[in-house]
Amino acid sequence: MQTTVSSNRFAAEKTFEENLERFQIYSRLEIGYIIRGILVSKQLLQLNFPDSLEMAVTRVLEVDFNTDTIVFDRPAEAAHSALALRSSALNFEGTLDRIRISFTTGPAKPETFDGQPAMRVSFPERLARFQRRNHFRVPVIGGRIRIPVVDGSTMWYATGNVRDLSSNGASVIDAGKTLNTTVGTVYRNCTLELPQTQPLLVSLEVRNHHRLVASDSQMHYRIGCQFVDLSSAEEALIQRYITRIERQRIGMRHFEAEPEPVYVAAPKPDQEGPS
Repeated sequence: MQTTVSSNRFAAEKTFEENLERFQIYSRLEIGYIIRGILVSKQLLQLNFPDSLEMAVTRVLEVDFNTDTIVFDRPAEAAHSALALRSSALNFEGTLDRIRISFTTGPAKPETFDGQPAMRVSFPERLARFQRRNHFRVPVIGGRIRIPVVDGSTMWYATGNVRDLSSNGASVIDAGKTLNTTVGTVYRNCTLELPQTQPLLVSLEVRNHHRLVASDSQMHYRIGCQFVDLSSAEEALIQRYITRIERQRIGMRHFEAEPEPVYVAAPKPDQEGPS
């Protein structure tokens, strides 16, 4: 019995570690971009101390890629400030784009920033970004998809705007309300066109849909689609695009992007299918 319990516990711990590992980021540049994103968005961080129930609040003041260090505001309470400077490690938790971020650094060194007490730490070896979806999703500006529609003996193409994208699927805006939005409908040989990326032939299955009212008061459909029979090469191409867009969003937030059309939910959305 003891062996069985130990084995079950080991299996559970291994599964937890494997699930946690898929959220980890090890790239020094990507870690720096994410933390700089926290700085630019002025998000506060919870500061936790090892072997202590104490916690404090801090914020990022500077991310230095030349020295691979980060400057944080010193906690307001003197006791927490002293604890931060004598701890062998520091854990930081916060959010960026409503996604939980967590990372642990080594000890902090006292620093002065803009004449105020601060502390400097080295980049963490890894950072966890707990994306709520199984597939990371990014907004798309300027992307579209051409979908073949068969009407009797004739075939024509409907063009939809790609609102967001993941390696598992896409959200498509059907402004002309020309597509069959029945859950389970499959569209094959669709041409996915993303900015600065070669056109890609994909198949889509409708998973859900909503009616939306655009800023010009016109009724549109937002259709949630899942990729069907996507090859590993096609998935890798989409994933590279997603990674590039996410790095641009994190590392270049101060640039003004082309505004995205504004949509609001219609008063009575259609029945949503399974996601």
